Amino acid sequence: MTTIPTASRPALPQGSDPAPAGAEIAGARPRPLSVAQVLAAVLVLSCLAFGLGHPLIDQDEGRNAEVGREMAVNDDYVLPTLDGLPYLDKPVLFFAAEAAIMEVLGPTEVAARLPSLLATFATALLVAWFAGRVFGPGRSALAALMFLSAPLTVAFSRIVIFDALLTFFVTAATLCLYLTLPAARGEPVPPRSRLWAVAGWAAIGLGILTKGPVALALPLLAVLPVALRRRSGRRLFTPAALLVFAVVITPWLVAVSLRRPDFLSYALLTETLERVATGKLHRSGPFWIYLPILLIGGFPWSLVPLALFPRRRRERWSLTWNPAWTFTLVWVGAPLVLFTLSNSKRTQYVLPLVAPLALLSADLWVRSEGARRWLAKVAGLAYLGFGLALAAAVLSGAILPRVKPALRPAVTPACLALAAAFLAGGALAFGLRRRPKLQALALAATFLLAPMALGPAFTVVSKLDSTRPLIGTLQRATGAHGRVIFVETYAPSLTFYTRRPTLVVSHDGADLRSNYVPGRYRELLGAPGSTLRSPAWLDATLARCPAGDIFAVHPSGPLRPHLDARLPVLVEHHHLVFYGPCPDTKTADRSASDGLSGPS
Repeated sequence: MTTIPTASRPALPQGSDPAPAGAEIAGARPRPLSVAQVLAAVLVLSCLAFGLGHPLIDQDEGRNAEVGREMAVNDDYVLPTLDGLPYLDKPVLFFAAEAAIMEVLGPTEVAARLPSLLATFATALLVAWFAGRVFGPGRSALAALMFLSAPLTVAFSRIVIFDALLTFFVTAATLCLYLTLPAARGEPVPPRSRLWAVAGWAAIGLGILTKGPVALALPLLAVLPVALRRRSGRRLFTPAALLVFAVVITPWLVAVSLRRPDFLSYALLTETLERVATGKLHRSGPFWIYLPILLIGGFPWSLVPLALFPRRRRERWSLTWNPAWTFTLVWVGAPLVLFTLSNSKRTQYVLPLVAPLALLSADLWVRSEGARRWLAKVAGLAYLGFGLALAAAVLSGAILPRVKPALRPAVTPACLALAAAFLAGGALAFGLRRRPKLQALALAATFLLAPMALGPAFTVVSKLDSTRPLIGTLQRATGAHGRVIFVETYAPSLTFYTRRPTLVVSHDGADLRSNYVPGRYRELLGAPGSTLRSPAWLDATLARCPAGDIFAVHPSGPLRPHLDARLPVLVEHHHLVFYGPCPDTKTADRSASDGLSGPS
């Protein structure tokens, strides 16, 4: 235990119950959940789950949901496919989770989004458990609340994307590996240390099956520096733990490699090395981008550690240093450096860093009354300022001219509801200064209620990037035997909603938004049952124009003139223009390889 010398120690707020400065509270056991905590958990989950049935947004949501649907329909939990083509840009576990839920609930938007929501809530339970075990009483519910109410968490708990599930496994692995370490250098080894190592490496394996090697890098970056400082690095790599890790990942790697022998080279070179070291995959961004993303995505809790610095030096330095703070700071800082150096930049990459931020912030919130008051003041002013500005912009009419006419009826009430939530949260942050738990709840509720406030507007907005509104029109036009044929473009949500494969005319396969397909374009183009077609095939098909066929193209697509000359526009929707259908008078026989009107 290290204590920074000081002249005096300020009194802690009533009920703060500071934690010892060790890495773990000896014999700490979780307290039984109260009825109020259970009800609060149900309420939070209900807020996050509100409106999960809105249309799937292309490209990411439509693609990931369709891969899960095809896995369930084909009963193939080894090789993910998109529109019948191998989709190996990501491993299997997220798609398998979707498919398993769709086996029960059917292929719906809710079923596709449930893995992210359930993984988010499970991560919050892990954060609560670890906060109570390591940081002490009074932190569990607060840490979980801070994690769940962070804007990044709220956003990605509701999206059909891998990062919420990855965050769960990375968090589980990191916490388990940390629990294998002694509290400090020279301290005794924690009980069940080897079991924690086994659990940690099992979680790493499952994380790799979710999103690849990043699930190995993040836990080790967080724990290994702390382990080396405590001279306990070997405890992270026990033979039993590594054996379990191999048992978790090997069966699927072998099975998928037997189906696609080039998988491992593609996964390690293209999806890992080129993504991190080059800009070949076109996902670059400013090197500094992740710091503001984490500050805004974790707001207001990202300000809690910063809240110590405006306080008087005497108060700031009187806090006893907790070794677990070092762990959480390394957990945030080391991956942040890795992401900064990487050439691949995406907002969701820093989602796993919200968990350590919540752990650190919850402990500081309890331990430092001055920091808590400073945060409440700054966050309260920010809430009030944003709420007033948003309300003024809506009421003055400054927002509506910038919004498409179809969205205006939904945008106005949604913005006013969001402004009211921020105004209420800011007012309560000031009004509940003597009730720290309620104060934290007020700050958190603003973001937890955001899905309800913005839900109706988001449903309208999502329809612009989804093909769900068109399904009735397209199905009536194609009839029983007509096909939808994408020309140098692809909207995977249409395949999801029509429940049947769609042909894709492409000169290189890149229109499927897969990094795997373009490198194997010629092979997949000629494969039996392939949905890929060449531009030459398009000319021949347009000359025959089989009855009921519809062709979809991007408004600025290079092959659009071929369609303008032959067919009328059926419907225009956002980034797609549909031509056809081909009239019955030009019915032509389809070859067996083109007969793709059945279910996929």
